[in-house]
Amino acid sequence: MEHTHEAHADRGHEPHAARRHEPHAAGDTGTRADPGTDTVEELLREQSRLLRELKVRAGDPSLRTIEKRAAKLFADERASLPPATQSTLFNGGYTGLNKLVWLVRALMSWDRYGKECAPPAYGAAELDPWHERWVALTQARAARRSHRAASARTAATAGPADPVDPPPPHTHPADPGPPDAPGPPASPRPPAGAQPRGNHEPPPTAAPAGTAPPPGPPAPETGRSPAPSAGCLATRAVAHAVGRGHPMALPPLEASDLVVAVAFSPGGALLATSSRDGWVSLWDPVTHVLAARLPTGRQDATTALAFSPDGRLLAAGGPGTLVRLWDPATRAVTGPPLTGRHGTVRAVAFSPDGALLAGACEDGAVRLWDPVAREPVGEPLTGHRDDVHALAFSPDGTLLATASRDTTVRLWDPATGAPAGEPLHHQGAVVTVAFSPDGTLLATGAGDRTVRLWMTPVAARRMTGDGPAPSGPARTAGPS
Repeated sequence: MEHTHEAHADRGHEPHAARRHEPHAAGDTGTRADPGTDTVEELLREQSRLLRELKVRAGDPSLRTIEKRAAKLFADERASLPPATQSTLFNGGYTGLNKLVWLVRALMSWDRYGKECAPPAYGAAELDPWHERWVALTQARAARRSHRAASARTAATAGPADPVDPPPPHTHPADPGPPDAPGPPASPRPPAGAQPRGNHEPPPTAAPAGTAPPPGPPAPETGRSPAPSAGCLATRAVAHAVGRGHPMALPPLEASDLVVAVAFSPGGALLATSSRDGWVSLWDPVTHVLAARLPTGRQDATTALAFSPDGRLLAAGGPGTLVRLWDPATRAVTGPPLTGRHGTVRAVAFSPDGALLAGACEDGAVRLWDPVAREPVGEPLTGHRDDVHALAFSPDGTLLATASRDTTVRLWDPATGAPAGEPLHHQGAVVTVAFSPDGTLLATGAGDRTVRLWMTPVAARRMTGDGPAPSGPARTAGPS
């Protein structure tokens, strides 16, 4: 039995009792909000210290007890606080905001005598200092990543004044860098003497395993190239590392829960991610800074994301056949959600001209909407006997491919809603589809561990005189 009244009495008679559950002196949070004045390590140490103090004030419950308490209290939020996650936080590690807040709220659900009491509600004012500290920590991590990325770009593009042959491997220790250099950069530092690739050089081609890629041309001795963009510099750094056989990884973006969908905006300025807790997050892919979090109105997974071709709309689908649309520029929902019959929306895709939005549902139907008018277009496309997992428009917008758990891929004419040929078959559930850039080939992947290539009606037309058919083994999809 929870002693709710006793807990409220404690907080009521002792004005600072609730503050003891919070970080000491909320004003401290303000002094640490600038990621330029506090290091990530300092913020993590402070956060772990406050969490440990909060745990002691709650009667020092075991990690298993906290896990069970959080699961019971926040079942509607699908809270998951395994001991490993708690240990990470108590020992100065970083997690997503949801896990931190779940832990704080769970610890606040015991009063100073170790009796169970009601935890703070989600978004309660007494949680603000924890939220502000997490934001400051996340910003500091992003600033550190940006600094390291800048160091990596500088290292990848800078060469010695007088070109020299690189030393043979294992003859000299790695250059440790200046004493005040930050931690290891996001991409490996090129060997001494390595020259940057010129802007005129074509992209590197893959070399067989175990062979060294051909060296790039020497850097020009005179003159300067136009200042490359950040994206170009980052691409060169990646190409430089991969070309020399170095493993390459970018710092992760920390989501609030298990990530189930990702999508880049057409210009690449935003990366949208959706997680199992229902939130959609917008990120700056260059700085790794969280730009916005978009509430979907649901507490279960947002399973599908897609930007419109002009980047003015972001579609998100999930359980309940709801597809919500946002304006990424204003972060605002644009109009009521699009609805279907029943079941989860597994995938969404805009037509190349942006005039249609297709949604694949677990009831086997595919629905088309006008994303501007917010109205259905025609009747649902039916024919699949099980969940539709994926869909894709052809580059010219004349075909829509849908992939289903029923082991088939179907092609449709989105203008009429009519099938475009017979179903294409796998031996297992088909989970992904993609058209080639010229629309002549359709690639499908399935649970039978195969990827199949199919000639589309575009290829068939070319075979009859409109142009050359693609080479290689493929099956014609649709009428020839």
